[in-house]
Amino acid sequence: MIKIITALLLTSVAALASDGSTDIAPRTLNFILFVGILWFLLAEPIGKFFTGRTAGIAAQLNDVQKKLQESKEIKIAAAQRVEEAKMFAQNLKETTVKEQKILEDQIELESKTHLEILTKQAEAKKELERRHMVREVVSSIAGDISSSTPLSQKKMASILQKKVA
Repeated sequence: MIKIITALLLTSVAALASDGSTDIAPRTLNFILFVGILWFLLAEPIGKFFTGRTAGIAAQLNDVQKKLQESKEIKIAAAQRVEEAKMFAQNLKETTVKEQKILEDQIELESKTHLEILTKQAEAKKELERRHMVREVVSSIAGDISSSTPLSQKKMASILQKKVA
């Protein structure tokens, strides 16, 4: 910097040494002094401003990168939850199909059991009605036989067998 100022001073001296009547040399000297003073006064605040601005932009960039990374992690976690939900749904579907099959088998077994019970009840009722009819027939025959003549037990048994058969 000192070299530049010295060079400018020498050129201004050379310009003053010429016999021209221009005021370029004093103006150049004034300009150089003005720029030097401005440089001396404003260099540090301007440097701090740009350093602070650079640090602020870097901080904002870091924040944006952190948010981007968090967003990626959230996206990955959401995709993982979606996959887990799909697997859960598939397992639920398989379990539902198995439970449905078990319930169908159970209902079918209960129906068969109930049908067998109803069939046995019908057979028992049929047998009961048959016995009731036999008793009525035997009663009516016994009443007819006893009212007509006294018979021996053998004779009565043979009459009953003929009537029932």
